[in-house]
Amino acid sequence: MERMLQFSDYREQWLRRGFGPMYRKLLATENVAGRMLVRADGERRLTNLLHLGECLHQASESHASPEALLRYLRTQRSEGSADEAAQLRLESDQNLVKIITIHKAKGLEYPIVFCPYLWDGRTSFGGAGIDGSEYHDDEGIPVIDYRGDAIDEDETKEIKAKIKLENTAEFLRLIYVALTRAVHRCYLVAGCYATSSFGRPSVTESTRSMLNWLVAGNGHTPEGWFAAKTTPADIAAAWVALAATEPAAINVSGLPPDAGLPLNPTRPDPASLSALAAPAAIPGGWRLSSYSGLSYGAISEHAASDHDARIGTATTAAPPPRHCPGGYPALSARGPAGECVHAVFEEADFSDSSTWDRAIALALENHPQSLPGVPQKDGRERLRAMLRQMLVDVTSAEISEGLRLDSVTRQRRLNELEFNFPVPHLSATGLNELLSQLGYGGPRLTFSRLEGYLKGFIDLIFEHQGRFYILDWKSNHLGFATADYDAGPVATAMAEHGYHLQYLLYAVALDRYLQRRIPGYGYETHFGGVLYLFVRGVRPAWRNSDGTAAGVYAHVPPHEAILQLNALFGQQVHPQLGPEPSAEVTR
Repeated sequence: MERMLQFSDYREQWLRRGFGPMYRKLLATENVAGRMLVRADGERRLTNLLHLGECLHQASESHASPEALLRYLRTQRSEGSADEAAQLRLESDQNLVKIITIHKAKGLEYPIVFCPYLWDGRTSFGGAGIDGSEYHDDEGIPVIDYRGDAIDEDETKEIKAKIKLENTAEFLRLIYVALTRAVHRCYLVAGCYATSSFGRPSVTESTRSMLNWLVAGNGHTPEGWFAAKTTPADIAAAWVALAATEPAAINVSGLPPDAGLPLNPTRPDPASLSALAAPAAIPGGWRLSSYSGLSYGAISEHAASDHDARIGTATTAAPPPRHCPGGYPALSARGPAGECVHAVFEEADFSDSSTWDRAIALALENHPQSLPGVPQKDGRERLRAMLRQMLVDVTSAEISEGLRLDSVTRQRRLNELEFNFPVPHLSATGLNELLSQLGYGGPRLTFSRLEGYLKGFIDLIFEHQGRFYILDWKSNHLGFATADYDAGPVATAMAEHGYHLQYLLYAVALDRYLQRRIPGYGYETHFGGVLYLFVRGVRPAWRNSDGTAAGVYAHVPPHEAILQLNALFGQQVHPQLGPEPSAEVTR
């Protein structure tokens, strides 16, 4: 259990801060370096692990989720990527040439050191700095002077001299650091050089070099050294004299007169190069999909909204007005009526009719409706009356044995529960075959292969007598008579619109959700089933020939069907316990 909690913490770190911080924490907590380096090939192994972490950290910028990054790694391993970044590195770079700044070299040692630029006689270093003049006053207090031209010439000269002296002291400190890094040998480029001054060569700058001052200063302070008229010959003689004092340790020789040999890297013969053959097909990338995306074969991420088209299809011609008892079937069969009806049931408290007028007003405000041929004011009143009557009918009808929605309080329901769960690889063929084996009819699915996530929103989940139910509001217009909402027409509508697939996805999501939240959860004990209410036909007095409620499709998917769907979606399944719970539901 302790190890499970530890790795759960790594996952939380990954989701919160990214792969890189999580990987560093894992290496430190698990003492990976210590355990690797005691092995004979430990340095090689540790280098590989660190390199792998770098590659995955870079890849995580475009593969943010753990599942997406895992698929990326699997692809790289199976395809044997030849990317330069993925090539094996040397387990140690101690035998390589390292180019490093003197600042970063402080405190380090190297067998052999080359210092090619300490000869520089300039006393102003670095690029543009702050706007003011930075130096220390006579008491050693740091000063940033912004007065600029407001000070007199003498003080300006004094400040410039202080800045020059401080830059010189800093450069001498860097020279000391550079000269003390070598263990066996240090190579210096020293002496004098010429620069162009007013179109003529000049050696003045080089004679003021602080590296030369260390050898040829002859007791001069830095200020005195800058004013001295030391010649290049004097400086060269000083270097030779220094070497003579320790001939076994110091040697002075001239720079090679010849130009260096350019490195000609080997290049392939252009004639030997050819383009790789184009792949027959480029697989689709990671994406989100939903019931709507699977049903209509959509491949864009717009398919992931899954607020399914809540607008029914009229299957019966418009009847005379006398066939519209109660009035609300006159709501349009197409257009925003479905969204309006859903909004009413989402906002209303089924057990408290005092909330209904507000719910209806909000729904009509957000999803405006109109009645053809009816003045706007009268139309609004009739629409309010229609929707209130619909609420009365649907909540007071016995939709299942002993179950009426007016007994379901706000505390026992969840509206629009959003869920996401990973689908590593799902094909239309595989899902079609499984649905057929399980006996669920519907349109044949033709969606592109899915690698990513399935997302959805469940209209309503509620609890009744210890069981949890999925309820979906359907505003499909099947007709105007009781017979139009009998079991046969309702079953036909369920199959034609592919609603079996929809509630199976919802059942998988709810099953996983309940596993995480109910101790001792059991599918047969706690899962009540699915209820699809075709609300235009749900009324207390409308009953089917077998006595069940009209306009209601009720079904409990077999547990085996849920287990097989989980297996198809790539979830590890234990027959005794059901699928491994995972954090897909976002509520």
